[in-house]
This record gives sequence, C-alpha cells and structure tokens, in this order.
Amino acid sequence: MEDKDLQLLEESKQYVNSTGKWMMFFAILMGLSIGFMVLIGTVFMVFPSDALSMYVKIAIGVLYSVLGLLWLIPTIILVRASKAAKNAVCYHDNEQMVEFLRNTKSFWKFWGIFTISMFGFYLLMVVAMVIFMLISGF
Repeated sequence: MEDKDLQLLEESKQYVNSTGKWMMFFAILMGLSIGFMVLIGTVFMVFPSDALSMYVKIAIGVLYSVLGLLWLIPTIILVRASKAAKNAVCYHDNEQMVEFLRNTKSFWKFWGIFTISMFGFYLLMVVAMVIFMLISGF
C-alpha cells in the first residue's frame, strides 16, 4: 500500500471551514449556558425561599453548578476544533487538520459517554422509584 499525502478538495475545505464556524457558534451558546447554569445554581444556594428546604436548595444549586462546569469540557473542545478548522483551511496546515479531527472525535466521544451515563442514571432512577413505590405501598 502506498503512503499518499491526503489532499483536500476545495469543496472539502469549504465543509471543514463551515463546520468550524458552526462549532464556534455552539461553543458560544454553550458558554452562555454555562454562565446561566452557574448563576441559577448560585441563586438557589444564596437566596432564601420558604418553598424549599435549605438542603434541597443547596443540592439543586450544587447540581446546576457541577453540570455547568461539566459543560465546560465540550465547550473547550469545540473552541479548539473551530480554531484548528480555520487554521487548517487558511494555512493549508495538515497538523491543524489533524487537530480539528482529533477535537471533533473528542467532542463526540464526550457526548457518547455522557449519554450512556445519563441512560444509566435514568435506569437507576426508575429502579429506585419502583422500589420506593413497593416499599411505601403506593
């Protein structure tokens, strides 16, 4: 098998460039979401409320803050991928193209693991609800 240097067609470069722009757009949206999640978490923990106990408020606040910080990982990955896509196309840089593809893979790997984890969490919640209903005679 011959070792060939990959050459991108002009159409491929346009797709990479466009994908990089969309990645930056979503990174900005995710950054705003992180800010809102941490703000909501802080509000839950700081401001008094008669409707919820202090422990529930703190738990909700910590949950929102932790999820917000967890979202920081894919946001950083998207920013890196977006910058690498732009540099790969503008400067015809193979190393930046590899960086773009590596970060794109990392982004989807993160969301795959996160999705599987959430399915597992939901399954545990359903099992816990069934057990609670059986114990309480519901």
